[in-house]
Amino acid sequence: MEFKAHIEKLVGAANWSKWKRQIELLLRHHGVHDVVCGDRECPRLPAEASAEAIAAYEKAQKAFVKDDSLAQLILVGNMDDSNAELTSVCNTANSVWEKLLSVYEQSSGQRLDRLMEKFFRSEKELEDDIASHIAKLQRNFSELNDELRCVAKTTLPDLLLMSRIMSTLPSEYFEFKSVWESVPTEERSVNKLTERLRLIEMRLLSKSTDSTALVALRKKVFKKPERKCYVCRKPGHLAKDCWKEGSKPKVEGDAFVCTVEGVPESEVWIADSGASAHMTKHKNYFVDFTKFVSPKPVYVGNSEAIMAYGHGTVNIEIKVNSKWEKHHLTEVWYVPDISRNLFSISQTLKRGFKFQASKDECSLLRDDRVRLKGVRTVHGLYALEMRVLYPKVCVAAEVCVASADQSLQLWHERLCHQNKAHVTDILRKYQIKGDAKDSQICDGCCYGKQSRRPFGTRKQRATTPGDLINIDVCGPMQQQSLGGAKYYVCFKDDFTKYRRVFFMQSNNDVSKCLETFLNEAKNTGHMIKEVLSDGGGVVIN
Repeated sequence: MEFKAHIEKLVGAANWSKWKRQIELLLRHHGVHDVVCGDRECPRLPAEASAEAIAAYEKAQKAFVKDDSLAQLILVGNMDDSNAELTSVCNTANSVWEKLLSVYEQSSGQRLDRLMEKFFRSEKELEDDIASHIAKLQRNFSELNDELRCVAKTTLPDLLLMSRIMSTLPSEYFEFKSVWESVPTEERSVNKLTERLRLIEMRLLSKSTDSTALVALRKKVFKKPERKCYVCRKPGHLAKDCWKEGSKPKVEGDAFVCTVEGVPESEVWIADSGASAHMTKHKNYFVDFTKFVSPKPVYVGNSEAIMAYGHGTVNIEIKVNSKWEKHHLTEVWYVPDISRNLFSISQTLKRGFKFQASKDECSLLRDDRVRLKGVRTVHGLYALEMRVLYPKVCVAAEVCVASADQSLQLWHERLCHQNKAHVTDILRKYQIKGDAKDSQICDGCCYGKQSRRPFGTRKQRATTPGDLINIDVCGPMQQQSLGGAKYYVCFKDDFTKYRRVFFMQSNNDVSKCLETFLNEAKNTGHMIKEVLSDGGGVVIN
């Protein structure tokens, strides 16, 4: 069967390591790797040889020349023009290989220093995942060991590689470092470390859908005291703050100066390079809206999380060359607690746009044409020249009108099971029609006001360690531990309050843990007299 392999051509030191490995595998496949490495040399004719020896020599020489030509063809055919010119003076496959080694791997001493520096200075790149990062370190470690084997006839242990991997981990893996240090040295391996790090990485990636935005939260509104102004006789303010005599009310909050023509302040869109999605607090903007299965957190500048409840499409107009053009924004998140409309620069860049900013304005370009502009505010933010087109039918206008009078029991449940007499007063106060004659007994209130009989106090207590041991099993946990445990059992001495905890993969292991605990107590000189468990089923099993 014909074999085909696509190998990227050797262009220089940048792809030498990858190219070398691929070429060695291809040479082994064709059975000519020993010719390239010099392990198989051209046969020589003995001084005094018989006719049979001469015939065997000619046959072996012909086979060697054929294999050498094939090896040269494989090597030269997978080089660029500069490397082919570099090895043009070489007549054998071995000489071509030695020439490449002398250029890209230098002398042993120099290469050893370079490999050690590369291994101990390497750091994790932001775009690399854990598996790729560890693979790079393993490749550097393997090359370093190969060179040490040639120069000093020795190799480095895998513990050094694992220590190097741990030292290059980002801060998100800080807690795992303590867990890994507790693993016995003889049980550590690179494969086990990689597997556990990949598990943690997947857990961290599950949080990647949580968006971040550099936004300000709404200020908390504190209820003003119900004092009346003696000037206008209206509650909510004092005479010094009264605007009846011609003055205007003071506006509290952060000043926001915007020069976008024709756009109200509350509808201005701010260009935000830290937002991972377009966001708005106005649900009446959406022409279509889809709720999230569960609310997603959005982390603001002070690391506080506010929730996004859905996403949809918003119709907008963009001012281009003094004219308003109709467009639409997709994947806009609905975040009620956000203070401003945010336009995500990162999402726009993913669609092929370019973002440029100066001290006075910013612009989004595509195909060397300005598609959107913005002006700089007094706070250093960029307010975009765009406005929202409100939909004719608002998706947020979901009003439910009762077709008949609601029962008193229903209002009792709606108002968190308050006293029905109090509920009746509230309905009468706000002129809400309800069945005031409803005498239905609320089952929830009856159950909620019931109380269990007390357990009472124990008359006899333990007086010495080991008299009574309490056992309790907890699990299964929603998240499995790194060691595979989903349960734990706790043994507590009733007298000393000493606790011993065992982690288990199954609750069937309780009996084994109990046996271990009894042996530990016996070794310390304490005899267990009584064991108390809730039901005792797990211990019996």
